Amino acid sequence: ALTFVNHATFLIQFPGLNILTDPVWADRVGPISWLGLRRVRAPGVKLEDLPRIDLIVISHNHYDHLDVETLTRLNERFAPKVLVPLGDSALVESLGFKDVQALDWWESVEIGPDTRITFTPTQHSSRRGLFDLDKSLWGSYFIRHGTRSVFFGGDAGYSTHYAAIQKRL
Repeated sequence: ALTFVNHATFLIQFPGLNILTDPVWADRVGPISWLGLRRVRAPGVKLEDLPRIDLIVISHNHYDHLDVETLTRLNERFAPKVLVPLGDSALVESLGFKDVQALDWWESVEIGPDTRITFTPTQHSSRRGLFDLDKSLWGSYFIRHGTRSVFFGGDAGYSTHYAAIQKRL
């Protein structure tokens, strides 16, 4: 099952595996929470109503895709594994996550016997402050579970990366 929660947050459910993409449940996101970007629509699923979350994938470190408040709540409730782009593991580990894996473009990880996730390049950037432009990677995820696959594009502009991903995966 694939459930759109809002913005870039999806709940991807395979038998025995629940994945969240770029989870954001906060009303505002930004370096100063009360001044950050305000959510336009409420999440389609309440955080309290989520099933067990086994894995979180983060596409890049912009505040509207890597929300500290939401990640902290998810870690307290589920303590899931988290996949992040290279350069973002220290931030996510600082929130208390014990199982964080940073991936380079085209790097894959096996999640259980039936699931392979590949971090793929995309046209975008990364930044959380004034002096960290593109100090970490950004990307998308190709998720293969058995004979099924899901592509999570993250926050991507159109580019030749799509053709490269299709050809390679």
